Amino acid sequence: MLKYNREEAEKLIEGLRADGTDVTLENLDKFLQSAGVLVRVHVGRIRGNMELTPEVLGIDANKSDLTKFFSDYAKNGSMTFIPVAYEKELKKVESRLRMAKTRLAVGYDNSYMPLSTYHVFQDKLKDAQKEYYEVLDRILADWSNILNQFEMTLDQALMSLNPLKREEYKKAILGRIPDKKTYRESFYMHTSLKAFPVMENVSLPTDELTQEVKETAIDDNIRMVHEVLGGALNEAFEIVNTVFASYVKNRKVPPKTHGALKEAVKRVKQRDMFKNAMITQITVEMDDLSYNLMSPDVPEMCENLLSKIYGYAREINVGAYINTKDSLLQPEDMEILYKTMV
Repeated sequence: MLKYNREEAEKLIEGLRADGTDVTLENLDKFLQSAGVLVRVHVGRIRGNMELTPEVLGIDANKSDLTKFFSDYAKNGSMTFIPVAYEKELKKVESRLRMAKTRLAVGYDNSYMPLSTYHVFQDKLKDAQKEYYEVLDRILADWSNILNQFEMTLDQALMSLNPLKREEYKKAILGRIPDKKTYRESFYMHTSLKAFPVMENVSLPTDELTQEVKETAIDDNIRMVHEVLGGALNEAFEIVNTVFASYVKNRKVPPKTHGALKEAVKRVKQRDMFKNAMITQITVEMDDLSYNLMSPDVPEMCENLLSKIYGYAREINVGAYINTKDSLLQPEDMEILYKTMV
């Protein structure tokens, strides 16, 4: 596990102290508890999945009736009585909600959200719930037709089997389908919240154990600082690189990318819970970039920003958080340019 320098880590939260917050690495957990929550997403339903491939059935999937059956009801060797089109809609909503949670969380294994960010997530949750249950309502309204169509298509798919085998498979498959009420009640989409854990007033059988637990808690606080800063810097890096790539390719930045840049500035500011001076400077320069996307200086502005973000990330030991996979600049070049700035 990566060990961080405690003295250097204290410097990373100096912005909070400068802003009047009485905080050190030892009591940072109390600050985090008052400033945010741990969020878990719970979403699910009866899927009724079962393994059903042409190989399992011993039939030829290239026949036209079988091709339709497997395209309508099966994916990756798993079949459900709910048509694939509905499944895609439901999974899209589930995925979007989980992605929103991951994007808005700033640390603690993608579960900790500042209170201001959590309010944004609440709105996204409400939208997802509305869409999720609207799809469910459409499925329930079409329930009889869905089951009839599934059974009819299943009969056609099993036609090439001998009668005994056909009935055996059909009975087993239809037996996995829940009734309408059970299916409806199986749907859930909600969150659960926990307070950030605080290690204050820990009392264990021996002073040695108590001290060891406190030291571990401080190490956890230090890792949280680096996780928060690393995530903020990476979000800044990725959007600036996207702007840079758009400009290099098209000699202009499309409105969608411009909008994404402005939104990213807001999110990076929200992520910067520790009021880090360098991240504040980076967001100011990102703002400046967003107002000058028609300027011929865009490439230079992007190069400077990318180098500043990456170089600073390396300086504070969070370089591993920066996704340079699609970077237009080489890491070593960004480090060299950063050294000319400091």
